[in-house]
Amino acid sequence: MISMFSPRSIKGVFVEDNQATIRILENGKSPTFRHTDKTQRVNLSWLEEQFKRRWCKLVHGPSMLQAADILTKPFVSAEKWKLAVKLLAITPTKTVTPQKALASATEAVLPPSTAAPSTGGPAAKSDTKRLIVEVCCHPESKLSQTNRKWSDGCEVLQFTKEFDLNEVENQTRIASYVNPFKGDVKPLIWISLPCTGGTPWTYINMQNPNAREKVLKHVREFDRLWISLKSFLRMLTCKVYYLIQSLQTQ
Repeated sequence: MISMFSPRSIKGVFVEDNQATIRILENGKSPTFRHTDKTQRVNLSWLEEQFKRRWCKLVHGPSMLQAADILTKPFVSAEKWKLAVKLLAITPTKTVTPQKALASATEAVLPPSTAAPSTGGPAAKSDTKRLIVEVCCHPESKLSQTNRKWSDGCEVLQFTKEFDLNEVENQTRIASYVNPFKGDVKPLIWISLPCTGGTPWTYINMQNPNAREKVLKHVREFDRLWISLKSFLRMLTCKVYYLIQSLQTQ
């Protein structure tokens, strides 16, 4: 989406509460952090160039307005803690009556209903208003629990380990149900392929023969699933929504 705009039409604003860090980014060098280019792959000279191009703006902001501090720093002051929580828009929950709590608990222990495609093709339902297709999921995923009140009128189809996405017959089976679907909204294709994009640890793992083979196995698995996914999407003749979620693999 960013590629639709000219480079200088959008300016990112980075708010930093540490004056020393601002000086380092403005100068592009620091004797204390001279190792970061090799260990963390953070190039200070490159960062300096980006700010000099004025595509991004670096400004100083007070520490009390840094919302992420609640995740990285200890708090000894109750007032500072309340402010930090407020920055994350976390507010006290509403008081729940015993009757509502009992009803909620009863609903939580009901056995989840799993989608039919995991074991066979779904049967058409007259009251189906929404349709979700989960790509690469567990048979008892949260989305498949259509017995909850907010899932009323929603049907979930699944590609699981057993109902394999790589099987063309399974792709055709799901597509034949999605294409003629007439509901209140367009069907949603929820895609959650395993992530093989890698992290800085991948560079280290590739140095070990056993770890390297595991990494390459994940890559081959992703490539195969991606090809199968494109094959399935080409079978869809109706308009749908897409949502892609990346799942980190170890």
